[in-house]
Amino acid sequence: MGTRSHPSLSSRLSSSAAASRTTRDGSPFLKSALKGGWNLSPMFDTPQWSYLLKSVGRQGDEQGIKMILEEMLDVQADLDRVEARSIVIALNAVKDKEIYNFVKKYLFHFGERKVKFLRITYSNLRGHGAEKLRVPLKENDAMYYHVCWHAAIRLPRQFSPRQLYFDYKPSTLGVSSHGANAKIDDIVKDKIEKWKAEGLLPEDYVHEDRVYDHSAAFKNVARQEMWKKVPRIVKNKNLGYTGEL
Repeated sequence: MGTRSHPSLSSRLSSSAAASRTTRDGSPFLKSALKGGWNLSPMFDTPQWSYLLKSVGRQGDEQGIKMILEEMLDVQADLDRVEARSIVIALNAVKDKEIYNFVKKYLFHFGERKVKFLRITYSNLRGHGAEKLRVPLKENDAMYYHVCWHAAIRLPRQFSPRQLYFDYKPSTLGVSSHGANAKIDDIVKDKIEKWKAEGLLPEDYVHEDRVYDHSAAFKNVARQEMWKKVPRIVKNKNLGYTGEL
């Protein structure tokens, strides 16, 4: 039985969750629709997951939120395509300590870009975007600040592999000099080889962090796109000062 032939299934599931949200185990009808019951969830599409999360989140059914998040993972739903606003509404309703710890681990299943967009959406719905919500978000600073912190740690970090180890020691090898036009990959490779030779990094260490090149060669205006170049001010005896690229 496909879910596309039953357009009101999501609304019925959320209504059932609302009717029994005071129970510890959540909605029995919602549980029956998942893989442990009728096994309808593998046929859910992204808008249905979004609708369920938004509805159960508005009703404050924390057990239902956990059940839906677990089910999305079990059926390998595309988490990054689920509406960010629906996820935020669901997460904001979580106040139970056990479910809160579950959400903290669950956030790692989202991609880096999705987590960043969750932080932006969450901040917007708590601020100027609150007036766009039919049901305003209740204050949940613990969840909000954790989402912001999680988004921060998922960002690309600066090159500092030795900070991963508690026995941090300064390098005694001479600092090699690199020219202004040296490539960042060459600098990183050189540092890793020296630190391995000195024993400050394990021999099997593999550097996988993304590194942004902010060297002088990267900042050279000749290598930038046209729209990034600063106009050059020149003096013309007929036109006065004009801006030219």
